[in-house]
Amino acid sequence: MFLLRGGKIKHLFGQLEYVIIDELHAFIGSERGIQLLSILCRLEHVLGHCVTRIGLSATLGDMSIAAGALRPNANRLPAIINDDTGDFALKLQIRGYETNKTEQPVKKN
Repeated sequence: MFLLRGGKIKHLFGQLEYVIIDELHAFIGSERGIQLLSILCRLEHVLGHCVTRIGLSATLGDMSIAAGALRPNANRLPAIINDDTGDFALKLQIRGYETNKTEQPVKKN
């Protein structure tokens, strides 16, 4: 998208607040992980604000490694949230909103 729609990145992602990286352990220390961090840094630079990064991993033992991988060279490490309850039910609600456009399409003859 940076190559094909570089001029529209700010418009497309301007309201972005969170990026969720599932299976974070697969990105740590890999070329794909470096590419992902590069893209996230470029995105934040274009947007002019930090985007909250959320990393998920059920198999990573040391979460401080994950925290450092999400924001390397940061002044402070991200918060680490562990589920120690043993209750593995995931409750998630996602809402999307549609806006109505008041303009009618122009008919071409």
